[in-house]
Amino acid sequence: MENNRICIVGLGYVGLTLAMHAIRNRYEVHGIEILEDTYDIISSGSTHFHEPGLDELLKLSLGKNFFIHKDIPKNIDFDVFVITVGTPLVRGQKYPDMDVLENAIDSVTPFVSEDNLVILRSTIPVGTSRLIAKKFAETQKLSKANVSFCPERTAEGQALVELQSLPQIISGNCVEATDMARRFFEPLTDEVIEANSLEEAELIK
Repeated sequence: MENNRICIVGLGYVGLTLAMHAIRNRYEVHGIEILEDTYDIISSGSTHFHEPGLDELLKLSLGKNFFIHKDIPKNIDFDVFVITVGTPLVRGQKYPDMDVLENAIDSVTPFVSEDNLVILRSTIPVGTSRLIAKKFAETQKLSKANVSFCPERTAEGQALVELQSLPQIISGNCVEATDMARRFFEPLTDEVIEANSLEEAELIK
């Protein structure tokens, strides 16, 4: 990416660990967190779960190359949006609650262009990424939107190690999206593996 500026929507376990790993690799990271308690904890320089090394990275980076917001800043151009919000199962059912993800998609939509990339790392039903790409393009009146599904596979307690050592699986709805995802992840990991399609990457998750 040209200026290495990324926006991570959702600062739970997946989002915050990725954010701290990215700042170690010279990315400027802006995190979006709408939950008041979580926002307050992180903005005070503390983490809301235990992960070795995370607290120290947060304290060193907050206000320097890591910034936290409640809404996506309108005055900043981002190369990459990464959506990492949770999709828990509906209580008593076997299908995910997509409300939080849909809200995150709606918040990102006004900022989507043909020049940036949206990476999905939430657990979603197969086929969802392609529908989201179509929604972005139609809503923003674009010839295409660049969307990549890149599954998160780290184990708690090992995230900062495994984000570097585990192969990162990427995909895209078009060649440009896949290339952009590769350029984003190559500085972050020892190996990048390209899935054949969005749907294959969703299945791997």
